[in-house]
Amino acid sequence: MSTPITPPADQGLAARALAEQTRQHMESARQAAAAAEAARKAAEQQRGRS
Repeated sequence: MSTPITPPADQGLAARALAEQTRQHMESARQAAAAAEAARKAAEQQRGRS
């Protein structure tokens, strides 16, 4: 099975698209981490009150 040869211009577009997708995934992960930390703090405060 041979791999089709991709013209350099298409490779550049694909690389940029992949970079943007990766950036968006990293941003989503950062937001999820921040939400998890906020939930952890809220749970900790709730435990302290009861």
